[in-house]
Amino acid sequence: MSTKKNRSTDAVFREMLGHVSFGEVLESERISLGLTQTVFAKKLGISKQELCDIEKGRKSISLVSADFR
Repeated sequence: MSTKKNRSTDAVFREMLGHVSFGEVLESERISLGLTQTVFAKKLGISKQELCDIEKGRKSISLVSADFR
């Protein structure tokens, strides 16, 4: 039986990059692409409010939800 716990996306990013959240990386990518939250959220298939909450750290997502394809 495995006792390995599921890690949050934020935990993985902190491990890889230091104290940087997934939301901060997502926001940085959105801005570098020159996209508004509304346009980027539509591309991701989520609401603008959900994207805002993720970027600001009010909502986290699982690695399963963060489909990196």
